[in-house]
Amino acid sequence: MAKLKTPLLGFEAHGSIGGSLTYQGRGKTAIVRSKPVLPYFLTLPSQYQRWLYQDYALLWTLQTTATKQIYASTGVRFHLTGFQYWMKYHLKKLPDILGYWRLDDTFGATTPDSSRNGNTATIIGASPIGGVIDKALYFDALNNRLECGNDPSLVVTGDFSLETFIYLYDVLVDYAIADRNAINNFYWRIDGVGKQNLYVKLNDDSYEQKLSNTELTAGVWHHIVANWHNATKTIEFMLDGEPDGGGVLTLPLRTTGWQPLYLGAYNITLQDLKGNLDQFIYRNRTLHASEAKLHSTRRWPS
Repeated sequence: MAKLKTPLLGFEAHGSIGGSLTYQGRGKTAIVRSKPVLPYFLTLPSQYQRWLYQDYALLWTLQTTATKQIYASTGVRFHLTGFQYWMKYHLKKLPDILGYWRLDDTFGATTPDSSRNGNTATIIGASPIGGVIDKALYFDALNNRLECGNDPSLVVTGDFSLETFIYLYDVLVDYAIADRNAINNFYWRIDGVGKQNLYVKLNDDSYEQKLSNTELTAGVWHHIVANWHNATKTIEFMLDGEPDGGGVLTLPLRTTGWQPLYLGAYNITLQDLKGNLDQFIYRNRTLHASEAKLHSTRRWPS
């Protein structure tokens, strides 16, 4: 029988084989053993981090060539590509997120803000319930709300977007989603026929509103978005990842006199929400349709 000049497996193995084997000496004998592989468990905090990475990677593809060049020019000083520097900066700062209430964790009468601004919300009456992503909050239309405060970090002077998952038990009356006092700023609600409705205070102290095209269905979770494009004075709605109407207003947004932000309640009249909210995000930019479509598909457990 011919001898092999080169062994099929030597004790100097490298690469994927070398990384999966370990060698144990016993006298003059070398014993080859496979290394134990620990199972990987994806936790919810890890999943949130993955989603943030996904979000900013997608947002990079939507940037102009000029913006990408700015990040490339800065990144080269740190031996990073433009994309690498973009991701490093945005994952650290979350510069576009003014407030992010996941509504998974409640600590007594508060729920944390996962943005970098730390606007912890006070829970008035609302209670935990199963959500789209882990837990959500249930509002019973009897003076339940989240009070998110009036910190300067929540003030916008241009574009903004409001995003959440919502579950309605009926669509018989107007239900508040988010309010900064319609007399002064904006008010986002579901109107009495189940359509999204955004009131915006304009810079001449008047206000205007627009409705979405589609009526939400009670008894199911929906992903909804309201965008304000300040330069074009346009309201844009999205429902379950698809465009859902809007319209153009006459004047730009009023940028003074900001009031506290409430979720699930309207601080002037009784239009408190009867339903559930999950994952409320308030940004200082509009949300692109491709981002809304991606976000609408997220679930935990998946």
